[in-house]
Amino acid sequence: MHLESIPQGPSESSLSLGVADPEPRTAQWAELVNLIRDGDESAAAQLYEQLRHGLRYIALRQIGGDHAEDVVQETMVKLLSAIRRGELRDPARLAGWVRTVMQRLIIMRIREATARRVHSVDATEVPLADRGNCPEKDVLAREQADLRVRIMHETLMSLPPRDREILSRFYLRAQTQEQICKEMGLTDTQFRLAKSRAKQKFEEKGKRLLSNTIRPLRRAASS
Repeated sequence: MHLESIPQGPSESSLSLGVADPEPRTAQWAELVNLIRDGDESAAAQLYEQLRHGLRYIALRQIGGDHAEDVVQETMVKLLSAIRRGELRDPARLAGWVRTVMQRLIIMRIREATARRVHSVDATEVPLADRGNCPEKDVLAREQADLRVRIMHETLMSLPPRDREILSRFYLRAQTQEQICKEMGLTDTQFRLAKSRAKQKFEEKGKRLLSNTIRPLRRAASS
C-alpha cells in the first residue's frame, strides 16, 4: 500500500468524530478538558468514550481492523497527555488536533509495515549459498537475541507497579481484559487507556535501552 492510496474524500474530511452538531459537544469538551487538566480521571474516561467510535471508524477505513484499536488508543493517550501538559487549551481545536495525530500514526504504521515487507522479501531472495558461513556473526546474533530478552525484562521492571502489572497480566499471563478489570478494579475504558500508556512507556524505554546497549557491540564487531 502506498501512502497516496490512503482514503481521503469528503466523508472523512467532514466527519466530526461522530458528532452531528459540534457546538454543544465543544462546550462539553471544554468542561472535560478543564477537568482532565485538574487531574480528573473520570473526565478522561468520558472524553475517551465520546471520541472512540468516531476515531475507530476513521481508523478502520484507513488501516484495517488489525491495527485500528491500537491507533485509536495511541491517539487518545497523546491527546490526554497534551491536555494535561496544557498544550491543548482551545476545545474548538480538539477534533482537528485528534484527526491530525491519528493520520500521522496511521502513516507511520503503513511505513513500518511496508519496511517489514521489503526487509522480508530481501531476506528470502538471497540464496543460501551466497549468505556465507560466519561463526562470529552467528555468535553475535545469539548474544544480541539474549540481550534483547534481558532488556525487555529490565524495561518491564523499570515501569511503575501499576503499568508493570497490567502488561504482565495481559501479555505474559494471557489474562483476559475482563479478569484484569475485575481484579484491579478498572472499567473497560480505564483498562484500555492504562494499557496503552503502559505499552507506550515500555516501547519508548525499551528502544532507548536497546539502542544504547547494542550500538557499542556493533561498533566493536565492525572494528
